[in-house]
Amino acid sequence: MKILDEVKKQTLFDDIVLQIQQLIQSGKLKPGDQFPAERELSKQLNVSRNTLREVLKALKLLGVIETRQGNGTFINENLNAKLISTPFEFMAVTETNDILDLLEAREAIETSAAGIAAQRATEQDIALIQKNMQLMKNNIDNVELCSKYDVEFHFSICKASQNTFLFDLLKAIQTPLLRAMKKTYGFENSLMRATVYHERITESIIRKEPSKAIDSMREHLQEIKKDIQQNATQKNVTS
Repeated sequence: MKILDEVKKQTLFDDIVLQIQQLIQSGKLKPGDQFPAERELSKQLNVSRNTLREVLKALKLLGVIETRQGNGTFINENLNAKLISTPFEFMAVTETNDILDLLEAREAIETSAAGIAAQRATEQDIALIQKNMQLMKNNIDNVELCSKYDVEFHFSICKASQNTFLFDLLKAIQTPLLRAMKKTYGFENSLMRATVYHERITESIIRKEPSKAIDSMREHLQEIKKDIQQNATQKNVTS
């Protein structure tokens, strides 16, 4: 079945990408769908296989497609999440203002997620939230493990909101978020203080109190922001 049109030589790359984009947006190509074989695609587009391979390489880098060894090329199963996350993978979070901007974005996502989770969380969701909270507390003297379960705790709340876009957005900033969060673990009692807020947030979700869940999450993230600002001020004073 022919799904693509021939393209003009002067805009080969852009035309091929545009056609594939339109097919995905229209729903004619869906996440998980298999691409026709390379030979068939090059014939439909009337382009060389070398040109087609360059386009496929770019789409693979962007996360639009994935190659399954021995099975062919497919539209990424997690297309929306991948398209959201790819730009963030190259983000440089090195300055205090970068971290503060990231925390503002995180606050917007996670306060909403906490409030919605307090309305929608299932028993399984709550069990996962509690598990991650307890694992963080159990590993309070191990910064690497404690920070891992800290992140997992926040992800489990976002997942409990049952809103895939909120979850995908938080997951998208995971790499720069982890880099930024590592900068806060040197602050005195930062992880211990985090567990206190986690308990408040969890309790609000269990009791189905959206306003309290939102307030507790906001206070938690604003305290991290305050720590970073104070640390930056101290560095400026001593430098």
